[in-house]
Amino acid sequence: MQQRLNNANIYRFKQLAVADPEALREALGDIGRRVKCEDWIAQAMAIIKNDERLD
Repeated sequence: MQQRLNNANIYRFKQLAVADPEALREALGDIGRRVKCEDWIAQAMAIIKNDERLD
C-alpha cells in the first residue's frame, strides 16, 4: 500500500490530508475500493493538526 501511495506522490501526512478521495481510491487500485479514503484523509488532517512536525 505504501508503494501505491508513493506512486501517487503521497509521502507525508500533509499530502494525504489534501488528497482528492477519488484520485486516492484510483491510486490504491483494488484496495481503494475497500477502504474509506475520506476517513484516511480526515485522519491525516487530524494528525497534522495535532503535530505539525508530521506535515
